[in-house]
Amino acid sequence: GSVVLMGNSRAVLIRADANRGIGSGHMMRCSAVAKEVARLGGTAHFVVSNGESADFARGMGLATRIEPGDIRVFCRDDGLRLASLADELDAQAILVDSYAVTNGFFAGLCAARRSGVRVVYIDDLFTFGDGYSSIPQQRAVDVVVNYSFSASAAVYRKVYGDACVVCLVGPFFAPIRGQFERRLGARSPRVENILITTGSTNKNRLLERLVDICLHAAPQAELSVVVGKMASYEGVLTANVSVLHNVSDMAALMGNADLALSAAGSTLYELAVVGVPTVAIAMTENQSLNAAGFEELDLGPVFRYEEGCFFGECGDLTSTVSRLSADRDARCSMSERASSIVDGRGAERLAQALLRQ
Repeated sequence: GSVVLMGNSRAVLIRADANRGIGSGHMMRCSAVAKEVARLGGTAHFVVSNGESADFARGMGLATRIEPGDIRVFCRDDGLRLASLADELDAQAILVDSYAVTNGFFAGLCAARRSGVRVVYIDDLFTFGDGYSSIPQQRAVDVVVNYSFSASAAVYRKVYGDACVVCLVGPFFAPIRGQFERRLGARSPRVENILITTGSTNKNRLLERLVDICLHAAPQAELSVVVGKMASYEGVLTANVSVLHNVSDMAALMGNADLALSAAGSTLYELAVVGVPTVAIAMTENQSLNAAGFEELDLGPVFRYEEGCFFGECGDLTSTVSRLSADRDARCSMSERASSIVDGRGAERLAQALLRQ
């Protein structure tokens, strides 16, 4: 059953889901915002579509309520129900983080906005219904957030024009969990530890492919392979390959890494805060834009993973890993650039926007 949610005047509703199909990125980044809301004196309640999402949220200790619906399409009725719940709990803001949104859903939420509830939307320029959009679609919200490496504040201001919408755009607003902090100190002349992560899933056995490549490109390195909650690993197991499940302290793993190979999702921002030199892998369509921005900001090499093959502008992946493993100066430069662009306080800034602080 659903957790009974108690209202208070500083309550915030967070509409997000997590499952094997969509991964856990939405829930993870929103949990960072929820923690900051609590630190600032508010209370965050998660609203999810089904039991699988609820189990994931509760496993993270998040107060959760199920509002049954289609996890891939939020319609006007979904918006109306969420608005009604906001009224019931006397919430002051709603944070929406989903690719299932539609204009009808936001139209339903207008009932809440008329009551003074602030609607904040995390926009990745991707929805299940429309796929990618090259420019933002104007939504009926009070605050729009896009912290992607590729996002343009000027484009958002142009799209929203005189709509009195606050545009929080750029990696400055990336909602990073508080455990991730800049790692100081000298790096090894040659890579000794490589972190390999594909987020909560392992689409098309990407982990196995990355392990094989690193074993060839940097045979001297210890490999830490993180297997997500919705993934499995069936690849090589040797003395220098550690396969890690149910990792609770990713920050410590990152702090020990000289190089990372990571899917181009939310983990890229955590690695940037810590200052880990990273090769980004766009493993899904909705990671491509983020990866392109990462590359454009010269934060590290980027590869697309399609049908078991890697495609990049800087040669093949094996030679790239080999080159970086031996080039301390290049890795130090990547580290400094990344941690200067993502400072780790984005979740606090989003919580302040929700609570009007």
